[in-house]
Amino acid sequence: MKANIGIIGSGIASCLLAYRLHKLGVSCCLFESRPQLHDGASGSLTANVVPQFTKSSSPLSRSLNECFLEAIEFYARFKNWRPCGAHFLFHSNADREKYQAVQIDPRFKASFLSPEETREVSSFPTQSDSLFVQEAGYVYAKKLCEEILSETDSQQFIRSQVTQIERLPSGSWRLLTQDGGSSTFPIVVLANAFEAMAFTEAAWLPLRQVRGQSVELRSNLESRKLSKLLCFEGSLTPCLTGDRHHLGGTYRHENFHDIPQADETADLLGRLQRHFPSLEGLEPLGSRARVRNTTPDHFPILGAATNREAEPLPGLFFFLGLGSRGFSWGPSLSRILAEEILKTPELELAERDRKLLQVVRPCRFLNDMKDLKALGKQSRVF
Repeated sequence: MKANIGIIGSGIASCLLAYRLHKLGVSCCLFESRPQLHDGASGSLTANVVPQFTKSSSPLSRSLNECFLEAIEFYARFKNWRPCGAHFLFHSNADREKYQAVQIDPRFKASFLSPEETREVSSFPTQSDSLFVQEAGYVYAKKLCEEILSETDSQQFIRSQVTQIERLPSGSWRLLTQDGGSSTFPIVVLANAFEAMAFTEAAWLPLRQVRGQSVELRSNLESRKLSKLLCFEGSLTPCLTGDRHHLGGTYRHENFHDIPQADETADLLGRLQRHFPSLEGLEPLGSRARVRNTTPDHFPILGAATNREAEPLPGLFFFLGLGSRGFSWGPSLSRILAEEILKTPELELAERDRKLLQVVRPCRFLNDMKDLKALGKQSRVF
């Protein structure tokens, strides 16, 4: 079966979009430049799926939290989702004041806990009070990507770097790969994070790189008591398969490479020991570093592509800039993008989705918006 859509990338954005399109009867071909699938930022051991709390409600926090709620409902069908709940720990009066000033959505099933209540709920001897979010949790990130794609049996994979994309006179897009291959699709989606900027069509986007590192720790008798996700200066998972914890994560705006750095590992271990002295001495089993991509306004980039002159590029779409919250943004945005690509009457977007699509469209970064309306006029392909 020939794939109808080419997706460049194999992270959580690509996997979710392929899943959504498969459910709508459309097959995809995923292109990955790395030797292994899902080996970028989405290939971490775990990824947190938690709401965002800010002192004042903002379009970003409201949008992200709506996506969080859809994400936890979506992931409930997958075995690599762990809805354990999360404690946002208060280690200072400033922390306490910050969270107490927040308007908390009742759908989060959140409550403020004293140190005694926090210890009872988490099964862990912390001295901090907390905001406990019952609906939050984490995923086994790379395994979840694999599990999502396992349900899309029509997908194809090409493990080679796409070096060039070009629009043909027919309106289709041709993808040329490093191994000399050539593939043609009526629709192409760039979902390959910062690597998308290697293509002329996306080079104008203001994507930014943020390096992140995490550490795996061998559990001990004390740490195995932990039953909830802990969020502080970093985050610590309960004991995972293999008697280990996942400690994350750093945010560095330099040294954009995948080589773990000793100073970042020491930084993470220092945070853990400051907040949880009883865990001092947990043995590091290894560190992992990858580079995320984000945007100046922290909203993802999603939807029909345009060039820097605000001219539409029919058949080309962007799914980029998810930052460290791709597993929270992903289920909603992949559904919206799949519906936007197919554009059938029965898939008409709900009002809330239309509003979200407007704030994540790539054209928001253009100074000249005169052709904004033209972006929505791509003809239906299927």
